[in-house]
Amino acid sequence: MQPLLTATDLHKRFGNTLALRGVSLRLMPGEAHGLVGENGAGKSSLLKIITGIYRPDSGSMSLAGGPFAPGGPDAARAAGIALVPQELQIVPAMSVADNLLLGRWPSRAGAVRQAAVQQRAEAALARLGLAIDPRRRMDALGFAERQAVVLARELAEGQARILILDEPTASLERAEVDRLFALLERMRGEGLAVVFVSHRLDEVRALCDRVSVLRDGLQVASHARGGFTEADLARDMTGRALDAQQEAAIRPAGAERLILAAPGGGVAARAGQVTGLAGLLGAGTGALLRGGFGRAGGSPKSPAAAIAAGIGYVPSERGRALIPNLSVRDNIVLPHLAAMTTRLGGFNAAAADAAVAELIRRLDVRPPNPALPARALSGGNQQKIIFARWLIGRFHTLLLDEPTHGIDVSAKRAVLGLVDGFAAGGGAVIFASAELHELLALADEVVAMRQGRVQERFHRAEPRFTEAHLRQALGA
Repeated sequence: MQPLLTATDLHKRFGNTLALRGVSLRLMPGEAHGLVGENGAGKSSLLKIITGIYRPDSGSMSLAGGPFAPGGPDAARAAGIALVPQELQIVPAMSVADNLLLGRWPSRAGAVRQAAVQQRAEAALARLGLAIDPRRRMDALGFAERQAVVLARELAEGQARILILDEPTASLERAEVDRLFALLERMRGEGLAVVFVSHRLDEVRALCDRVSVLRDGLQVASHARGGFTEADLARDMTGRALDAQQEAAIRPAGAERLILAAPGGGVAARAGQVTGLAGLLGAGTGALLRGGFGRAGGSPKSPAAAIAAGIGYVPSERGRALIPNLSVRDNIVLPHLAAMTTRLGGFNAAAADAAVAELIRRLDVRPPNPALPARALSGGNQQKIIFARWLIGRFHTLLLDEPTHGIDVSAKRAVLGLVDGFAAGGGAVIFASAELHELLALADEVVAMRQGRVQERFHRAEPRFTEAHLRQALGA
């Protein structure tokens, strides 16, 4: 069988950084091909070459046996390369139908033919078996539904031969992951090749026929289904075996630093402890944390007041916190400008540079260049610099909404270790995560939420402090 796409000996350099060093890839019709690696390993650069955003410095590609060198994303899309990025590109205030046909609305005499828009949208949704009303606004949908609409948009024209999914399950619950995998299985039956980029190694193992592992711009391993374990992938990604993560001991509760009010009872941030927040999509965990940081009518009344009070916040969506055109350094020190002002009114650049250099080292930000614009970093490394900004100064409380979202297994351990260390030093943490095993490994108490209400509480010292009991409380 002829490969759909072959990439051979691809190299890509950005200044002094070698993003890709002789990477090769082969995609077969109907195959699910996993692509894994730590943040900064070269995955994003490889995908951007395949989708026409970058051109390789050397190496070549072929598509269905012919030369392939797309001059841009539109050329790649026309050739049958479809991409669903981790950060969904949608217009929230527009309808599902308008988002499905974004930029390709049927028109006559300069006017959009709304009936035709509806008809085409219904056909695109029906092809994937999606029961979503095309008249609904995108901002009224949950994340899984928005993702499904973007997927339907990429496959709407029926020309896609290769579908690239970048961290598609990072914000999904287990049932939604199962539905996505069933849909991908159907698409693969029609000959579509799927590239599955994920840090959830159990899902890579469950879905993929073959897996390519990148490390520091090199392709270091390739595995076929049944021939590898999650531990094998983690070792290939990092170059070392990862020690088993130790569960936190029971910590003594200190003073209450912050109480987040919610129906069914408050959620407290206590000095020296980690409080976990668990909930399915739409449960209200994110809104509760935003309120604690002065958003959505919470107390304190503004983010500035929260920062002044010693409260830091990591949102679940990087776009809410990151300023892409600012440097890594400036993104990290942004909340601390007043504290880094000298007596003469100038900016203490030396103090900023020293603090940022240490955080880049501790969090293993790649590439370790504080002058790079934040947009030049991979998504996982962007998440690291958002987290890093709250490790400067005298913050006593951290509100963390999916802080390990989209980062690799090694970086997750580093972030969780920093959270544990923050609590051990007397800090208070409220930590929301869809990864229940993370909450159970780290938290002293886990609060289960459903439909905006506190449903149940689980304490580490209790026998009920298990994933099975927690899932039952969530209705999962």
